[in-house]
Amino acid sequence: MAENRYIVVEGVIGAGKTSLSRLLSERLNARLLLEEVEENPFLKDFYVDRARFAFPTQMHFLFSRYQQQRELRQQDLFRERTVSDYLFQKDRVFANLNLTDKELALYEKVVGWLELEVTRPDVVVYLQASTDTLMERVARRGRPFERDMDRTYMQALNEAYNYFFFHYTEAPLLVVNTNRIDFVKNADDLADLEARILAHRDGTVYYTPMPSRDRRKMLERRADAPADPAAKAAEAHEDSPLFQGAGADPAPAPAPRKEKPRKSRATTTAVEAGATGGETKRSRVVRPARSKTQVPERP
Repeated sequence: MAENRYIVVEGVIGAGKTSLSRLLSERLNARLLLEEVEENPFLKDFYVDRARFAFPTQMHFLFSRYQQQRELRQQDLFRERTVSDYLFQKDRVFANLNLTDKELALYEKVVGWLELEVTRPDVVVYLQASTDTLMERVARRGRPFERDMDRTYMQALNEAYNYFFFHYTEAPLLVVNTNRIDFVKNADDLADLEARILAHRDGTVYYTPMPSRDRRKMLERRADAPADPAAKAAEAHEDSPLFQGAGADPAPAPAPRKEKPRKSRATTTAVEAGATGGETKRSRVVRPARSKTQVPERP
C-alpha cells in the first residue's frame, strides 16, 4: 500500500497546525512547507480594519501560496516526504468570509487558474477546537499582529472551516478534535496522532482522542484489578475505539440460512466513537453523499 508522503495539516488560527507540522517533519525526516504568514505586510492592518485591507491581504497570501506550490511540483514526492501546514484550497474560506462581491468575483477569476497546478495531498489532517480554546491558545502565544483579533471573527472563521471540511472530498481527510489533548507537550498524544495520520488512506474519519493522562489512569486501574476473563473481555471492548480499523478481526459470520440468496446492498460503514474517545468513519467509495453526522469541534 502506498505511503502518505504528502501530508497537509490544517486548522483555524490557534489550532496548532504549524506546531504539529514541525513535529511531524522532525519525526518523519520530511521536508517542511510552512505558510508565510508574518511576511504578509497587510496582515497587521487587516486585523485592525478588515473591510479595508481584506483584498490586498487575501491576494498576497494567494500568490505566496501559489509560488510555494509551483516549487512543490518540481519536487520528487516519491522520494521525499513533505509536511505542510496549509491546504491551498482553504484560501477560499477566507475569501468568501472577508471579500466584497466585486472583490470575490475578481478573486475567483484568478484562483481558478492557479488551482490547476496544485499538487493533491495524500492525506489532509484538520485540527478542530472550540472557539474558546482557539482564543485561549492565540492569547497564550502572544503574536503582536493577533492582539486585535476579536471573538466574533474567530467564531465566524471556525464555522466557515467546519463547513468547508465537512464538504471536502479531494483527498483522504482525518478530522481531529484537539480540545483535550496536547501533542506539543505530551509525547503519547503526538505518537497516537502520528500513527493515525500515517495509517489513514481513504474517506473521512472524525477522531476524538483520549487524553494520555486518562489513558494512563485507565491502564493503572487495570493493572491493579484481579485477573478475570469477563473483565478482560470488557477491557478489550473498551480499548477498541483508541485505534479502530487497524487490523481488527472481523466478526464471525452467522450460520447460513436455507433460503433463496439475495443480492447484498452496499451501505456506508460507520464506526461510532465510544465514550472514552474514538473515531467515526465514513466510506466515500461506497456512498459519495455524506451523512449528517455531527462534526466535532476542532482546535
